[in-house]
Amino acid sequence: MGYTYYNQRTSESDAGRLRRKVAGAERIAAFRLDPSLNDVDSLIYSHRRSVLEGWLNDLPTGINVLDVGGRIQPYRSLIGSKARTYFGLDLQFEGTVDVVASAEHIPIRTESLDLVLCNDVLQYVFDPPAAMREMHRVLKPGGQLILSTRGQYPEHHDELWRFLPDGLRHLAQAFARVEIESEGRSGSGVMTALNVLMHRNIRSPAWLRITARTSIPFINALGLIIDRMTPKDVRFTCGHSLRAFK
Repeated sequence: MGYTYYNQRTSESDAGRLRRKVAGAERIAAFRLDPSLNDVDSLIYSHRRSVLEGWLNDLPTGINVLDVGGRIQPYRSLIGSKARTYFGLDLQFEGTVDVVASAEHIPIRTESLDLVLCNDVLQYVFDPPAAMREMHRVLKPGGQLILSTRGQYPEHHDELWRFLPDGLRHLAQAFARVEIESEGRSGSGVMTALNVLMHRNIRSPAWLRITARTSIPFINALGLIIDRMTPKDVRFTCGHSLRAFK
């Protein structure tokens, strides 16, 4: 798979389209970082932030970061000034992408990065083991991979895979140490799936506005209540976050 580094020299029309794509990516990033209960995926992103924020707070300063699938980059602000360099890599040049390439063929020097982020990407990758090998390769010794992916979740877009904790550990077996956290408990997972099944196919803007004020936040709140009642049950969580050290 080839790749292209893009520079600032674009036509005025291209530059306008790029600005709109960046603005759209920034809006999505803001929601994923600080979700409200009126979206079907808000429980996933709120639980994910609580996990990733703790991990990212531990990072040193002056690090080189690669965001694989980095069109949106919702967690870049949590790293902030700790990053000396920050590159977004994706197969499509849109949003905040700097390098166009696949996760299975990362055009970056071996052992040159301190942190690789990979959020909601692995389920789309044709060859997850190859992607994990590449992300391991580009990390320096002691570098970290922070990855999130879906487990129990209704089929969506052109996804190929779902991952459970033992499967993620198998994929990350080349790393020296691996930590995995569930993104919420079973209550959040079941209610998120119910929200997706009930509301994802609504096309009427009027109905979307109504459900965003009524059924969607109600079901999400119910998921949080069930989580508190069954704090150890993670069998139906929608996804997992992984931190692996090289």
